[in-house]
Amino acid sequence: MLVAIDGKAVPIVIQKQLVVKKAPFTLKLVQFGHTTIFDVLREKLYWGLDARRNSSPLKI
Repeated sequence: MLVAIDGKAVPIVIQKQLVVKKAPFTLKLVQFGHTTIFDVLREKLYWGLDARRNSSPLKI
């Protein structure tokens, strides 16, 4: 089984237990008007593009 951690696929053995818990701190994200940091990252990193079709970003 593969688990994505910080953008990297990490193989784990199925018999192991994966524990996910809330961090003891909060994180504030920057927002520019109606554009979020995720919108900026999506544009710069081409997230959502379908490379097989060389098309515009996928609608989410």
